[in-house]
Amino acid sequence: MSSAVSPLECGTSTGPNIAELPLRPLIFPCKTTHARRFPKSHSFSYSYLYVGIPVGWRGNAGKLLSVDTTDKAWFHVSAENYLQRDYPGHDLRSKLEQYLKSQVAVLKPSGRAMILTYVGF
Repeated sequence: MSSAVSPLECGTSTGPNIAELPLRPLIFPCKTTHARRFPKSHSFSYSYLYVGIPVGWRGNAGKLLSVDTTDKAWFHVSAENYLQRDYPGHDLRSKLEQYLKSQVAVLKPSGRAMILTYVGF
């Protein structure tokens, strides 16, 4: 049994059709647990979600996830919050390409990349 929910059903998309993507949005349920014994014994754990988004895709995956849209879903990812924040108006792919060029690396046009991040409400 996989811990990821995949693939998410597609709603609307302004990028490539989600069904035709080689990588599809994924949601990963995660849990962090911490315990220590010294200097004082205590422990805690909490659950959270991570999402994997194909770089270059924008749109809604049902009513659960949206990427760079004005019609926000329950979980929303905005390119403004990632990579070079001083470049507003650019999508994740163009920001990634600019970053890689600054590091003397190139993302091939057919290259695939996915951003893994926490999801915001």
